[in-house]
Amino acid sequence: GGVASVSIGGGQDRAIMIDVDPAKLDARGLTISQVAQRLEQENVSQPAGIVKEGKSQYNLRSVGYFKSLEELRNLPLTNSNGQLVRLNEVANVRDSSQDITNFIRANGDPAVSIGITRQNSANTVEVAEKVKAAIAKIETRFPDLKFSMTYDQSAFIEKSILDLQETAIIGAVLAILIITFFLRN
Repeated sequence: GGVASVSIGGGQDRAIMIDVDPAKLDARGLTISQVAQRLEQENVSQPAGIVKEGKSQYNLRSVGYFKSLEELRNLPLTNSNGQLVRLNEVANVRDSSQDITNFIRANGDPAVSIGITRQNSANTVEVAEKVKAAIAKIETRFPDLKFSMTYDQSAFIEKSILDLQETAIIGAVLAILIITFFLRN
């Protein structure tokens, strides 16, 4: 709780590449737009209604995303002359990554940055403590990953609170000394 958004920079984003062979498309009487249309029809997540159980209400979604490369490769495109044409017959489907458009480095090494923004109503220090606890869990599960904090606003806030407490104590001691000095005279 308390996190409004998470932004990620750097790294490589996964991309499924479909390299269509125009000659194979033409031989089967298909166009690239028909292939794109079939992909759009099958790779969909949409609302599927509401289920009510007692006082609870649940929103349902129909998820039609491809679960594997093999499922995508075997996607039926059309029925040509009684023969089913699948995507892998007209295209090479491969797992790849998108072009890197933004580079992040930490101590000269490639890195991924994660920016966490708190909700307006959330306490910055509490959210930061929860994020640090979550990172500690991740570090124990994946010891090869290295995390380093580059900016932590909660540290500034905690230091400001300590400074304020120190100033309040000094002010109280000075007030007592001044009142004592004037009351003796």
